[in-house]
Amino acid sequence: MQKRTNSDVERFWANVQKQANGCWHWTGMKHGKGYGKHSVGSLTDGTRREVRAHRFSYELHYGPIPEGMTVDHECHNQDPTCQAKDDCPHRRCVNPAHLRLRTQGDNLMRGRTIPAANAVKTHCPSGHPYDEANTYWRPDGGGRMCRACHRLKVAAAKRRARQEKK
Repeated sequence: MQKRTNSDVERFWANVQKQANGCWHWTGMKHGKGYGKHSVGSLTDGTRREVRAHRFSYELHYGPIPEGMTVDHECHNQDPTCQAKDDCPHRRCVNPAHLRLRTQGDNLMRGRTIPAANAVKTHCPSGHPYDEANTYWRPDGGGRMCRACHRLKVAAAKRRARQEKK
């Protein structure tokens, strides 16, 4: 965490609008993905840089964010109506009571993400179960694969290869 100046904190509060739902909406600049963007440091000495506003808020209220951790928006996870796109209003929430430290993996699995959706699937697209006997976990971390479908795919490739030789 970079040393904060009084002007960093004052500019932060000038861009916070407390809402009835408990969220503190960031009214300043935002990143392309919809997260609030806050400038800290000085232009004069060349220390000026941009940080995400919710991370600044977390550090302002709780202290440094440990290495390998990310800041998760609890208000987003608790709102089933949110579409989780770049215009998600929760991405601009800076209320420290709504922010929790998580690993990136935990954060992905708690949200409405493709990995989270895939993790709850119990069967492959062909209907085979994702159980211990039928599931192969890729060693490169690329996810799981259905053994039955893989066997069928390999057998079909072998048939094609034999057909091409004839």
